[in-house]
Amino acid sequence: MRQQAQHTKHGSKRHSISTILCVVFVVIALVGTGTIVFLTFYHPPVEISDSSVEMDDATTETTDGTGDASTSATTLVENPIDFASLQQENLDIYAWITIPNTNISYPICQSATDDTYYLSHDSDGNESTGGAVFSEMQTSKDFTKPVSVIYGHNSGLFAEIHYFENTDFFNNNEYFYIYTPYHVITYRVISAYQYDNRHILNSFDFLQPDVKRSYFDMVCNPQSMIKNVREGASLSNDDRIVQLSTCMSPYSSAQRYIVTGVLVSDQAADR
Repeated sequence: MRQQAQHTKHGSKRHSISTILCVVFVVIALVGTGTIVFLTFYHPPVEISDSSVEMDDATTETTDGTGDASTSATTLVENPIDFASLQQENLDIYAWITIPNTNISYPICQSATDDTYYLSHDSDGNESTGGAVFSEMQTSKDFTKPVSVIYGHNSGLFAEIHYFENTDFFNNNEYFYIYTPYHVITYRVISAYQYDNRHILNSFDFLQPDVKRSYFDMVCNPQSMIKNVREGASLSNDDRIVQLSTCMSPYSSAQRYIVTGVLVSDQAADR
């Protein structure tokens, strides 16, 4: 009897130990499983600093003065031109040009059907011998082509670009500005010179790299007795220029006067 009782007692002990071990294993398994599930489905919030957010709708393209463009994020700049009101009057108005220290601050027009229309019509579409400041259909309205040309009559709105014939004026007035509904664009005047009366955009295929390179070199070193050139002026293959063109004389179109500006800043603007 005593031996049987002792055997029963030892058996109960072993049973209790086994039970405890089973419970421990179950708890460990449950904790491990819970941890795996937690780590799998829980993702702590990631803190994002303001500097990591790019404002894609407010990009500014600028250059360092040498013509090399770079892009950086910025806020929208204020656009001083009320294009909504202007285009209610005339849908052909797509831009505005301002040259500091002159009276040149006018809308730029472009007819979709007749490149000569604004030779004899003002920006309101009225017949006028003074015409309007305008471009032809070959000039893109966003000024993204290598060469853009803007015209105006010497006897009319572009008479004062001849101020650049004066060396002091040329040296002291480096920039002009073009506004579009969504951009404020700055150009640095690098040369101003007398040129022949050939149609620039019809005479040169600027999609040909060698043609563009040769023309850019001429712009920086024009063969003319009447010229001013910015010291150290040069144009890279990626540069974009706007040329302001008018007659040398109010009485003759045999010679042209060209003021050339290179893009230095293109800022996104709040319309």
